[in-house]
Amino acid sequence: MNTSSEYAVDSFPVNACDNIRIFRSKLYPEAKYLGYVASKKRFFFGIRVHMLVTSQGHPVECYFAPGSESDLKIFKCFQLDFLGKAIIYADKAYTCYEYEDFLRENSNIELVAQRKARSKRPHDGCLRYLQSRIRKRVETTFSQIVQLFPRSIHATTARGFELKIFLFILAYSIRCLF
Repeated sequence: MNTSSEYAVDSFPVNACDNIRIFRSKLYPEAKYLGYVASKKRFFFGIRVHMLVTSQGHPVECYFAPGSESDLKIFKCFQLDFLGKAIIYADKAYTCYEYEDFLRENSNIELVAQRKARSKRPHDGCLRYLQSRIRKRVETTFSQIVQLFPRSIHATTARGFELKIFLFILAYSIRCLF
């Protein structure tokens, strides 16, 4: 359904429990599920949903990972099998010059990650503008998915919790078709 072959990748956290209940959590007993959300300057306990979406905001692929896993590490697990050339826009967490070069040379995929202030490879102004427009779309997609969640997701097993999250993402994907 994506005619422009432009995509965006990012992740969003899903709390398994409140921060005060972290040490009593039976759903995820390991410490690797403790993550940090830099934009909110807040810790969370649960999973991080890594998602690749089209420039229109339609989900293409998603992965669940513990909250402490880095975005780039999980991004390297994505299949990324596109027809022809593809452009993937990402935030600063996906900056890795070697991996960008690898994708460009071997897969005909252009990974355009936002650059930090003193980057070795800065982007020009028009690319930064285009990137910000598509990045806003992925954030809107995440907020629309999170709006489908109930206030608290009741689950007795980690697998059941992840299944419920996946079903909300699937419901959003089906809603995008109409």
